[in-house]
Amino acid sequence: MTFWNFQRANRRRCLAALSLLFGFFFLVWWGLFEIVRLFFPFPFSLPYLFFVVGAFFPILFLLRRSEGAIREFIDAIGALPLDKEDLRHRRVENIVREISLSAGVTPPQVYIFPSPLKNAFSIKTEEGGTLVLSEGLAGNLRRDEIQGVVAHEIGHLVEGDTEYKTFLATLSAGFLSTRRLLGFSSSSQEGTEKGIGLPLQGGRFGLFAITVVLYLLVASLVARLLSLLVSRQREYLADLKALELTRNPEALARALCVVGRDRLRALVPLTHPSFAMLFFVNPAWRVWEEGSGLLAELFSTHPPLSERIRRLLGIAGVPVGLFYTQTMRHRAEIPPEDELYTKGREGWAGPFPLSQAMAQALGEPGSTLFSPEAGEIAPLSLGEATPHGCPRCGVSLTRAYFEDVPLLLCSGCGGAVMEGVRFKRTLIRESPVAESVRKTAGEVKEGFLKRKKETGKTRVGEFDPSPLLSCPLCGKPMGRFFYSYNLPVVLDCCGSCGIYFFDRNEWLLLQ
Repeated sequence: MTFWNFQRANRRRCLAALSLLFGFFFLVWWGLFEIVRLFFPFPFSLPYLFFVVGAFFPILFLLRRSEGAIREFIDAIGALPLDKEDLRHRRVENIVREISLSAGVTPPQVYIFPSPLKNAFSIKTEEGGTLVLSEGLAGNLRRDEIQGVVAHEIGHLVEGDTEYKTFLATLSAGFLSTRRLLGFSSSSQEGTEKGIGLPLQGGRFGLFAITVVLYLLVASLVARLLSLLVSRQREYLADLKALELTRNPEALARALCVVGRDRLRALVPLTHPSFAMLFFVNPAWRVWEEGSGLLAELFSTHPPLSERIRRLLGIAGVPVGLFYTQTMRHRAEIPPEDELYTKGREGWAGPFPLSQAMAQALGEPGSTLFSPEAGEIAPLSLGEATPHGCPRCGVSLTRAYFEDVPLLLCSGCGGAVMEGVRFKRTLIRESPVAESVRKTAGEVKEGFLKRKKETGKTRVGEFDPSPLLSCPLCGKPMGRFFYSYNLPVVLDCCGSCGIYFFDRNEWLLLQ
């Protein structure tokens, strides 16, 4: 079967699954009116008039509610718009524009949420398409792998999957929400939830309430199974659309493999589990997700990861065994110690061991670190001076980049000023750390534990008894705290500007 035949066959299966789901929805709606007629007789034509007129209102309500639920989800995970000064965020922006141009659509809005998890999802809002990526994915995957993920999610937008899947995610929880709204709950915990509180016992009305509860429970189960069926088929279709846009099935297979390995820490508990179907790969790993049995066919939100990779490699003509034994093993390996280079004013130098390459890159202004495997690492690159003075020594601060994140660096004392949000990105991004830095970090932690054992407690002031510093941006006094007790490094923080001040190499110690 050719690529285009496979794509057409998948479209037909998706259409059939969607038709089945919406047919079931109207069947459930019809059943509710029949239950009403059974307990509360009306003139013959009246319930059916309500059915015809009112069948569309739940759909409109769920679609409207789905947008609000998605917005709440984006706020819950702390997603923010792209940082135009962050070089890796700009790379993502360029990729989104390239893929959107190839697909012939308006580039979607792009958000990044600060999580080490590697994942992404796309949604449809009133403003248009929205693409949300994790910092772990945007900051750590290779360019062609990010292209594959972005093309997959834009494929969802092009095919209209975002409307379907957002609606399905809301619909799968809609019946349960209705039950809670009406107060049809028998447990003491759920009974405390707000609702209109219809009684569960007592005469004709109580029997009606119990019947509706049981009916909605069965309907919710069937609706979820049908919605998951649609979700799995649309994932295959989005993979094919990504291949159509990038012409690089192996890069998408690598991205699936890397993201799939990063699912042990689930993001889904932040919100309703139904939103798991929106992601590139289900963020919560389940045993049945990777199987081919009945459980996988019924309850998995995505097709088996191994099957998605197998289909992509089949199109690329790459043997599955060769992919896992060579490509992915090579992809995960740490570059050998003798394969690191530096690029400075004098040009290329190396190869160096990791510690020597880092020392040279950090010691020469404007130099960057390079690995043939990982590409440019750029631990530190310097730019022009700023009018802001160092809060520690007063020397003018210079604009710089660390792991492609902008900061202000003092050429006098070696201190650095960085926004708190941006500093968290450097902790997520995976870059080599010099052995000398690891050794210093161990000494700091060991000294802290020793002092804590001797004194019983350790305060921030004991580490830095000097007077409080003034913020270099607003001039207000800065607070002082430990960023983490696992590695007690004292940071100065401005509550107004949200910036941190690090003494020499302190930001490196926290990496």
